[in-house]
Amino acid sequence: MDTPKTNPALTTSRPLVGVATILLSSLHPQCILLGRRLSSHGTGTYQLPGGHLEYGESFVNCARRELQEETNLTLNSVPKLVYVTNNLFEDIGKHYVTLFMLAQLDDEQELLKLKCMEPTKCDEWKWVKWTDLKQLNLFKPLETTVNEGFNPFLIEKGTILSP
Repeated sequence: MDTPKTNPALTTSRPLVGVATILLSSLHPQCILLGRRLSSHGTGTYQLPGGHLEYGESFVNCARRELQEETNLTLNSVPKLVYVTNNLFEDIGKHYVTLFMLAQLDDEQELLKLKCMEPTKCDEWKWVKWTDLKQLNLFKPLETTVNEGFNPFLIEKGTILSP
């Protein structure tokens, strides 16, 4: 396999690790929470709540922290690792491995706290039906997940992967 050609000045030496949370709620059947990016790469695309894994941080704690920082929502359940993508952003010389965590939040009072906590990075959060995702301009890791056929609603309840 050939190594992609990128500008060496832009290239990071190692892949970065991202953690994204697929948030489900019985109050929004068959939907996930998406935000529209305003940040450095992927502007205008829809993303899941998430961000970089910090040194020494568990995947679960990263998912909870990023959800709180970006949406103002507190997750008390334990999110489960359900998918991983491996994406190159050749235009900016970055390589990301993204871990997708699945979580459930059904507390109506908690969901009322939803707001854009980082308005310079994301201009809205909204619940979108999973079946409508292919019609949206998705951030590359989420687009990869959808195009590869993953569907969180096909995970059987009560299994090790169910939230």
